[in-house]
Amino acid sequence: MTSSSPSQGAPPNARDPMDPKRLADWELPDEDHVLERVRFHLHDQYFSGEEAFSTSRAPFWMSWQWGAGLAAAAVCAVVVWMGTMPGTAPLKMEYKGAIQKLASAKSSPQQPTKLSVSSQEKGEVSVPNKWQVVAQSDTSLTFSPASSQQHVKLHKGYIGVHVVPKQMKSFVVQVKNVNVVVKGTRFSVERTPQWLRVEVWRGRVEVQTAQDSRYSLPKGKGLRWSWKSMRAVEYDLPPKKSSLGSRWRWVARNQGVQSMVAYLDDMVESRRFSKLDKAEHLMDAANWARRKGALRTALNLKWRAYQLVPRGEGSDLRLFQAISSCQEALAAHAPRCASMMSTFQKAYPSASADWLTSIHFWQARANASQAKSVKSFRRHLLDFVRRYPKDGRVMKVRRWLSLSRQRSSVLLCREYRLSNPSSLPNDSWLFQRCKSK
Repeated sequence: MTSSSPSQGAPPNARDPMDPKRLADWELPDEDHVLERVRFHLHDQYFSGEEAFSTSRAPFWMSWQWGAGLAAAAVCAVVVWMGTMPGTAPLKMEYKGAIQKLASAKSSPQQPTKLSVSSQEKGEVSVPNKWQVVAQSDTSLTFSPASSQQHVKLHKGYIGVHVVPKQMKSFVVQVKNVNVVVKGTRFSVERTPQWLRVEVWRGRVEVQTAQDSRYSLPKGKGLRWSWKSMRAVEYDLPPKKSSLGSRWRWVARNQGVQSMVAYLDDMVESRRFSKLDKAEHLMDAANWARRKGALRTALNLKWRAYQLVPRGEGSDLRLFQAISSCQEALAAHAPRCASMMSTFQKAYPSASADWLTSIHFWQARANASQAKSVKSFRRHLLDFVRRYPKDGRVMKVRRWLSLSRQRSSVLLCREYRLSNPSSLPNDSWLFQRCKSK
């Protein structure tokens, strides 16, 4: 490189601004600080029109004094020149699987590359021996031109990342105004409209937010960032990466039912799994919660499973089991249970005879519970007996009818309330008979 001579019209005592003696008087920033500023400057060039890499940073040209700015510009020029030296092959990204490259107005190697993966598909982007990104179903992301300082912007969905140690100066995943910075590790990043999850399976990553908060996550740690509250919650990971079913079971055993429910709530919002898969896992988790005595949790999970897939394979079974859990957790006379039973009868008029009989039994018991007189109480139960004389529950109903004729209500209250343990409506005949027993 040759330096240009001073202009012929310059005064004889003028000093060249690049004179080494003058450069020695400047207070230059340290190398790490210079490289960090250069990285942010280059990122803004690659991702023009996107959100700022860090909203809390001042513009590049305002960061230093004039002299220090010239030095940074010189460093920047050297970095770019070295990256394009003759004989040095540029890094090239490779694509596998269901990756769709979105067309751009400017098809240049120096422009960002926007990619997407269709629903229920998977794709991979990599630079051999440098890094690998696996994108799951319904994911959209943008890559800066491949270099030793790689930037990936995740617009939606889930990616698993493997960065080979000591092969990259930096690897940054940007999600809105949150950055995940790493040099060598395996980790995953998932983005939904409600939250961001970062999970580290090997190495260590740093999560940086627009509020200048920094979270250092080692192997075996995860972080959930809420877009609404702008708060982070760190949590432990299983010993190894596992399937959705193994994961929620591990959370339930090691962190409790409420943590399991919170994890499943997030997975319902995730784009990685089909609605049917989510519904099946919610039903399995509900049965697990029921065995542990968490009846209301079981009810809520089953109802959510039905809401995910209200039509199609298994939807009638999911709704029926939700109604069954409602009998255990609340009571047949609870408005929520009554609404669910009404929904079942309208949606599945030709369902299994056994299911419809059970629905009618629960409805008869609910109506009798709310009856305001003994005559009304008996009428609702007799309707069920006449309609299903051979059903196995008829014997129980006949006993309730027989006990309702007796002057003493002790046995009726004991048996009826054991079968339906939740509190009765205060204005019902049964409540009035049982309140002093």
